[in-house]
Amino acid sequence: MIEAAMLLGRSGGALSPWEFIGSTELLTTSAANATAQIPAEAQTGDLLVAVMSPGNESIKTEMISGGWQRFTTGNQDYVCVTRLTDFTERPTYKKDAANAVFASVSAFRSSGWSAVSLAANNAPYQLESVLTEGNNCLILSIATTPGFAGAWTPGMSGGVQAPRRLRVNSPAMAIYSANIAKPSLVTNIFVNARDGSERNIILTVS
Repeated sequence: MIEAAMLLGRSGGALSPWEFIGSTELLTTSAANATAQIPAEAQTGDLLVAVMSPGNESIKTEMISGGWQRFTTGNQDYVCVTRLTDFTERPTYKKDAANAVFASVSAFRSSGWSAVSLAANNAPYQLESVLTEGNNCLILSIATTPGFAGAWTPGMSGGVQAPRRLRVNSPAMAIYSANIAKPSLVTNIFVNARDGSERNIILTVS
């Protein structure tokens, strides 16, 4: 499990329910670096989640901006996160060759949060469970596929997933979030593409 601590002088977990602040999107097809925008509504201390879906997964796509924590290994930086500060760089991706790449940056807000953990990274999806240990935990269910998704179908027992960014055209992407108010076991977490070979990445934030 990968865990990134992003401290603000405390480590007790989120003090308030999570808010979805907004998101941006970017689609590029050339070999040039691709830079996504941070949501204009985001404020210092917010959680920023950059998600990238490549059309050809054999072409490396690397996050080259400083200060972003990578949560996947290999040729593709599918998901990177950071805490917004005055010095946060916009997420820039370097491509090894021309490739269609869809990227989205989402902002979430809660006071007192300190850490982001990778709960799962599966391709294709598998049903996953998460045991939340504190109050006001955020679960992010992320899916990408290089092909045409057709439609996205999320699932979760013990929480309610809200869609934050959905793209069904190639390269496709889905981002869902769920607020878990109290420590609990959340089961059967997944996001499935009707067509295509999807990857599921599940993050917890507290």
